[in-house]
Amino acid sequence: MHFPRIAACAPADDVDLNTCVGVVTSLREEFASRFTGVRPLAPGFKLFTSPFDFPVDEAPALLQMELVELQCNDELKAKYRTASPLSFFRDLVLHSNKFPNYIEHVKRIVAMFGSTYCCEQLFSKMKYTKSRIRSQLSGRHLNDILLLSTSSIDPDIESLLHGKQHQPSHSFAYIRHIPGQDNTVADALSRCDTTPRMMSAVTMSAPLDYVALAARQEGDPGLQVLIEGLTALHLVLHDVPDSAVKLWCDVSCCHARPFITS
Repeated sequence: MHFPRIAACAPADDVDLNTCVGVVTSLREEFASRFTGVRPLAPGFKLFTSPFDFPVDEAPALLQMELVELQCNDELKAKYRTASPLSFFRDLVLHSNKFPNYIEHVKRIVAMFGSTYCCEQLFSKMKYTKSRIRSQLSGRHLNDILLLSTSSIDPDIESLLHGKQHQPSHSFAYIRHIPGQDNTVADALSRCDTTPRMMSAVTMSAPLDYVALAARQEGDPGLQVLIEGLTALHLVLHDVPDSAVKLWCDVSCCHARPFITS
């Protein structure tokens, strides 16, 4: 009996045997599905673990001649009996260089379990890296972090820096100090709050003819459409300083801007 504790339970006890049978059946099905790809590899495992007992006619054609030579070597056969398959292959067969095809076969078998260990190690690091408190990591970030954490290659920072071609800027700025008495623009901008006329002289190349502009605004049909319609412009009649002229200006921004007709 493989389950002595279940056998010790009396039928009268509160044990649902159907549930136990279902769990064991599910476990067998799970093992059968997960190890489906391992069963076809059984002859290759046996060729590695028992090379002196393996039937030559069942071996791959590429390995048959080397297997015959190996099985006829009494010295290697005697050493095989006192060593494990891995140590026998590592210490004796690998250094002989007489069985290249068989060596490649054994390397594939041995590397299979090593790669599985690396995969399990990678999954452990991934679970540790992307935890509940680091749930904002994207797939790209996780891939880069895992690549750095699993790589055994140290980056050569110096060679990477020397390999980069620096791109100096081709634009040059010439900065020259101009005294205040000679810097008319800076002096005018610094006095814009107290001298609006000076500000206007700096920002406009020529003064506007406010009387002519007001006359054109009165006869412009497009201006009336803008005044009556819903637009982003906020047009109001604005007094021009030191004159009796009123101009339609846009005051949607900080400053009043006269409406210039077409």
